[in-house]
Amino acid sequence: MNILTDPVFNDLAPLIYPATTKGFGRNFQATDLPPIDVILISHNHRDHVDEQSLKALINKAQNEGKSLPQLLVPVGDEDFFTGLGFTDVKAFEWHEEITLKSQSQQPITFCSTPADHRSGRHGYDSHKSLVMGWTISPKNRDEILYFAGDTARISDVRMQALALDIYQLYQRKKMLGEGALPKLINMEPGGPNYTRKDMQPTHQSAVDSIVSSFRLAIALNAVSMAHRGETPELAADKWLDKTATVFMHHNKYELGPDRFNENVFIYTRLLSYLQMNDEQLQQHLEKQQEKSKKWSLFHRRKDFIIDGVYELRQLAAQIWPEEDDQTRNNKIVAFLKAKIHFPLINEKLSSEDCFKFQLGEQSTIMPDTFFTDKHSTRKRKGAKEAVVVVDIDADINLS
Repeated sequence: MNILTDPVFNDLAPLIYPATTKGFGRNFQATDLPPIDVILISHNHRDHVDEQSLKALINKAQNEGKSLPQLLVPVGDEDFFTGLGFTDVKAFEWHEEITLKSQSQQPITFCSTPADHRSGRHGYDSHKSLVMGWTISPKNRDEILYFAGDTARISDVRMQALALDIYQLYQRKKMLGEGALPKLINMEPGGPNYTRKDMQPTHQSAVDSIVSSFRLAIALNAVSMAHRGETPELAADKWLDKTATVFMHHNKYELGPDRFNENVFIYTRLLSYLQMNDEQLQQHLEKQQEKSKKWSLFHRRKDFIIDGVYELRQLAAQIWPEEDDQTRNNKIVAFLKAKIHFPLINEKLSSEDCFKFQLGEQSTIMPDTFFTDKHSTRKRKGAKEAVVVVDIDADINLS
């Protein structure tokens, strides 16, 4: 079964999105795709629902003599899509499911999940339709995909609800042995990141996207304990081991202070901050807080990245309660290096690709963001010159 999420192939706003964005993948069109069976829609904003792209998919199916794709959309958007010419449109509230069969008759279950964003295409129709993410669970494969759509950081209550959706899908995977867990591939949006004061109500930061895997692992452990009691095989660290994050909303645009590949720069800075002790972090925090607290297109306050370090360490204490601070910090760094991916536009990934890097290795699924410094040392952009990203076996002072 071929599935598309929020397909957009066209230039949306040339004056807002610079040519840098269009230089990658701009020639990718509907005709380059195989026949599409299902299209998942997260919300109706124009950068996720583009009329020309959707009509191109209709024309493609008709020209090839294929059935039109089936659309799974938020409640409130069904009339819009039928008006474009789609004939099989189903609308969903949160936590509703549908199971469809692939061409090989293999069942795939789709479940709509919570998101925290806004809908509307014209300014006067805000919140007239729902916003959501989706989980995708092939019954006979050991994986569950979570497509978060576009969202602010979801609350703990909604994270718990998402975990319940995923846990119920896991329970139906009879092909897994007792205590075996499925691979969880989290497709997370990152940004726009700046300024957080303005973006926080509607868009999670790159740090939120990274932290999400840790929050979800803890929530899945809580759900499994409520259902089965304390089971070591379903502990939070086991769920986290089976999780990988694939970034969306990155290397797609330059908007305000967000540079091309801004999420990669933030990821790199997060790794740098993770090797600092509390005194060093406080110094960097004070420096960031000196930047304007008001709305501005010209500054990048990074205090939210430092907040992410503190949160990751708090979550790690719940996931690995028996470990000391230094060991937990090393495990955070190891996970971030091996399990966080930043694919290029048009880059094809398999589920195996998302899990092929072992702890202690660095994922190579990311843009080339290296530079050579004055000492001819190759470093990642976004990292402080005095800071070298820590090796997981290094000795770290975490006072």
